[in-house]
Amino acid sequence: MFEPWTPFVASSLPENETERLTMDANQQVKREVIASYFDHAEARVAFLSELDRTDHRSEAMTLCLTYIDSFAQWLCWPRSASGRNFVEAAIQFGGDELMGLVHPLQAVQSFQRMNGPWPALAERVKVAFPGPPHELLPMATFEERLTPHVTAAQLTGVQREAWRATIAHAAYQHLRNPSVHAFGSSDGIYFSRTTLGEQPSLPSHFPSSSESLAGLSVRHVVARKRTASGSVTTASSRKTPMKFDDIKSRLTRPLA
Repeated sequence: MFEPWTPFVASSLPENETERLTMDANQQVKREVIASYFDHAEARVAFLSELDRTDHRSEAMTLCLTYIDSFAQWLCWPRSASGRNFVEAAIQFGGDELMGLVHPLQAVQSFQRMNGPWPALAERVKVAFPGPPHELLPMATFEERLTPHVTAAQLTGVQREAWRATIAHAAYQHLRNPSVHAFGSSDGIYFSRTTLGEQPSLPSHFPSSSESLAGLSVRHVVARKRTASGSVTTASSRKTPMKFDDIKSRLTRPLA
């Protein structure tokens, strides 16, 4: 006599151990590929310091900027605005607080190059910050001092495009772009008649290639280490910026 027919129930089947082991092996291979990539990336970062020590600062800077550009596109994915990605990655992950400060003259020059209402808005910025000398300002202070000179709609526009007014964008324009589109850049940016708080002037060479790239590299290392435990650090969850000494120690000690 035939057994009564029963419907197929997937949960009643025994676990396919072979399939599970195959999936575990695939995950292990993926982890090894990712680890190999970051090991290679760290070796390239270390080579920048070697170039810098052997009097090849311009070459180190050129490589540094192209590496930052590459890292930035991953850090800010899926947004495809490469310039903004470079700037925001340098500000959020570069480990140098100066990168996020606003230079009023940088704002004027950036807005003057844009179309539509922006050249007229650049004139309003010049009224609010006549200079020189020009003082580097936190973004909130820049917006506060600009507010009496613009309409609410204009201020909203400035807030949307304020990344163009930062030191990081100056680095993008005057260092990264010549490195990618010309025969390399200089080894730094020179600021004249620019103040920062009580300091009469900025350092003549800025930014430091090893510090900027190390900060971005460590951001990847942290993500790599925490991905294994299912917790990836994001820009919003990291409360305090990493100091360069911390960055160097993370780069030089073996990964867990």
